[in-house]
Amino acid sequence: MALVFGSSGGIGGALVEAIGAANRFEHAVSFSRNTSPSIDLLDESSLERAATFAAAKGELRLVIDATGFLHDERQEPEKGWRQLDAAKLARSFALNAIGPALIMKHVLPLLPRSGKVYSCTNAAPIASAASRMRLRAFNLAGTCGEWFRRRPPRLR
Repeated sequence: MALVFGSSGGIGGALVEAIGAANRFEHAVSFSRNTSPSIDLLDESSLERAATFAAAKGELRLVIDATGFLHDERQEPEKGWRQLDAAKLARSFALNAIGPALIMKHVLPLLPRSGKVYSCTNAAPIASAASRMRLRAFNLAGTCGEWFRRRPPRLR
């Protein structure tokens, strides 16, 4: 089974479509703020529920974290250093580093101990997640343009 977190975004949605078109997995499960169950990267229990839900559907073989935060209705991009705000930076760090780490915390124990398993996240260096399916995983770290907030250092 394939599992995609962040399926409502452009990259996550494209990966879900590519996984479905490839016909390599019996099931594909995807999560976002709009799915049932929904996920919230600031709510660890929602991530745990999602992982448990997915594991009940079958053996996990591909896990993709395509979550990411740049801005929303509450938080605009910073255009200069004078606009930096500690609370907003902490929220960005929580969404872009802590959230993906917590996804892995709840998904990794569910992965089988034998056979091929692929996992990729925006919070770690990404190469080809599943070359047999010719999917590309993208590292979004450099797409903030002039913004001063960057994704935190890569988790390893």
